[in-house]
Amino acid sequence: MKYASVSVKFPVELDTEIERFLDENGDLHQQERVH
Repeated sequence: MKYASVSVKFPVELDTEIERFLDENGDLHQQERVH
């Protein structure tokens, strides 16, 4: 049942990490397109 509590917490933290990652990558891709 350890995984149960982890799976409840993890998605929220993962979403935050993914959003942060996409924001950073989005900026990088936009800069690459400009250059």
